[in-house]
Amino acid sequence: MRRAITASDNDAAIRLWESLGEPSTAAVATDRVLRDFGDQQTRTQARQVRPPYTAFGQTAWSLADQTSFAATLPCRREAGEVYSAMGEVVPSQHWGLGQIAGAHFKGGWGPSERGYLVRQFGVIPSPQGRVAVAIAVDADSFEEGTAILTRTAQWLDLHRAGLPAGSC
Repeated sequence: MRRAITASDNDAAIRLWESLGEPSTAAVATDRVLRDFGDQQTRTQARQVRPPYTAFGQTAWSLADQTSFAATLPCRREAGEVYSAMGEVVPSQHWGLGQIAGAHFKGGWGPSERGYLVRQFGVIPSPQGRVAVAIAVDADSFEEGTAILTRTAQWLDLHRAGLPAGSC
């Protein structure tokens, strides 16, 4: 789990997914966690829609649902190890939210219909508490996407004192 989160290690993510059982069983187990954390909408993709990419990586997860999920993570004891790992992402992935000191985040990227989807979700500290965030861009390339997310995160960092925040 740690390598899947901290280094976006695909092999580690696949082993984690496979540890949940057959794809349909793994999807149901993942959906159960999402429901428990308040996401009643997302349905985890169990079928590989776009080979060779993983089924779970092709799950449609709205930014709003990602933000709500992120807001819940630091408040749930059973999510402690996951939330901790999100604060230890490898330096090579410190674009976007990784530019903000104290951020706990996870990113994802891959080809899209337009070009390249690059996204992150997580929690950033603010003077008023924690701010849950989800950002994404469909760019022409990974490099362009990470540059746009970095500029977005820099704006968030400059304005985080005025963003809605909360605590557990």
